[in-house]
Parts: sequence; C-alpha cells; structure tokens
Amino acid sequence: MNSVVIQGKVNDIFNGRQVTIATIVVRSIDKRNNVRFDYPQIFFRGNSRAFIDDYKKGDYITVTAEVKSRQVTDDEGRRHFDQYLSGIAAAPASNEMSEVFNTSLRGPFTYKNEIYLEGDFVSAYDRGNNVMGILIRPDENDFNLYCVSFSDTEFYKNLKRGTKICVRCEMQTSIKEYDSKKTFLKSLVITNFGIPEKSRPSDPSRDDMRQLIRQTIR
Repeated sequence: MNSVVIQGKVNDIFNGRQVTIATIVVRSIDKRNNVRFDYPQIFFRGNSRAFIDDYKKGDYITVTAEVKSRQVTDDEGRRHFDQYLSGIAAAPASNEMSEVFNTSLRGPFTYKNEIYLEGDFVSAYDRGNNVMGILIRPDENDFNLYCVSFSDTEFYKNLKRGTKICVRCEMQTSIKEYDSKKTFLKSLVITNFGIPEKSRPSDPSRDDMRQLIRQTIR
C-alpha cells in the first residue's frame, strides 16, 4: 500500500510546462498541543493535471496521491533521493457537517495529512536524540521510502529485514536557512505503526483492479 490523502487550503499553484505543483496548507495539533502548519506539495503530471486546473489559491480541496522517489543532483553535483507526492486526483473538500449528514451544510473543514504505507521493513538508522530513520519498501513499488520516527526506537532496532510493516505518516515541512539560502524541507514522519497479521484477506493488486474495472465497463 502507498496511499496519500491531503485535505486543506490551497496556498499556491504553480503551472510549469510539464508539471503543476499544488501547495496545500494543512493544520494539525502536535503532541504538546501546539498548532502547527505544514505545506505539502503535490506534483500533478500528464492527465492528472486536469484535476487541478479548476482550483485557485484559497480553495479547500481533497487530494489523493502516492509517495514517489526520484534521484536528483544538487548545485554541487551531489546526487540524492528526493521523495515527493505524486497527485492522482483532486476534488472539492467536504466539511465535517456535510459528511456526517450527507447534504450540503455550512461548517468547518477538516484538515487531513494522511499517508499510509505497507511493505517490507528494510533497515533502521539511529540518528540520535531518540530519532530513527526507517527504510520501507512499499508493496508493488520498486523503490524504498525513508521515514522518520521520534519514538519506539527499540522496536525498530529489533525489527528484522523483510518483516511486513504498516505505518501511518504525515508529510511535515519546514524552511531552514543554510549559508544565507532558504531550503524547503519535507519529512515522512511516522505517527503510528503496526505489524499485520500473517493470515488476513488480501487486497486486490492494481492489475486485478484494472481487470475488474474493464469487466464492469463491458
């Protein structure tokens, strides 16, 4: 599984030649009960760009996406992997009252910053200060994703490579300044995790789902 739902207020939309980038403001409460704001960016390419064309700054929208990884080269020629959100679709956000009563009502919007990954545990790296870097290879993907955990360090240290793991993450963002240059930082921060049962109903693969859709259309 590699599933993302971002719901919030459009802060900016950049239209490039081959990509449209939507920056969404998401509000949440941290463990110290402080309000924090994150600005996840979603990259729309190809046919998916049509989903974001009708929206503008200030609109509340819901975006479905998945996490991707790409290799990039910085200004000094160093290569590293960049993780980003690849947009699949976008729709107007529904507020809590409308969702509960299944009709159009006024009310506050719910912010969502939900990333669900299921796959094989690859490795864990102790970064110190009770911070762990976790590598997970999602099912049906041929790349690893790097996540960060601020708790349960002993659990990850004792986890064996290849163990199936389910995690819930948030895309947390910040801006840091290095050598008078501002850098936009983003991290997949684990907020919950678990080990799935060995025996459970299996979810249909993407190919299975495509086949079911074709049969339905016929």
